[in-house]
Amino acid sequence: MQNKTHNEFIIKTSPYGDKTILYASLVSDSVVSVPDGVTDINFFAFAEEHNPNDTITKIILPDTVSNIEQNAFAFCRAITEVRWP
Repeated sequence: MQNKTHNEFIIKTSPYGDKTILYASLVSDSVVSVPDGVTDINFFAFAEEHNPNDTITKIILPDTVSNIEQNAFAFCRAITEVRWP
């Protein structure tokens, strides 16, 4: 997998290049816009039990996202809106 950091995200490309996976968000803003081209959002991408997120209130997803893993937004206690075209 190819690793890269896109602003405040950790994004990896699958070995076959068919997926662009958001593994972690390091964003500290209340509104988070996932970069265009991301196809998958990994488990616990925005927060984990030992590191909950009380800052994010809104997440904006691009239309390229086709898969969101279970618990991707778990422990994000302030989210009130997710936008997905």
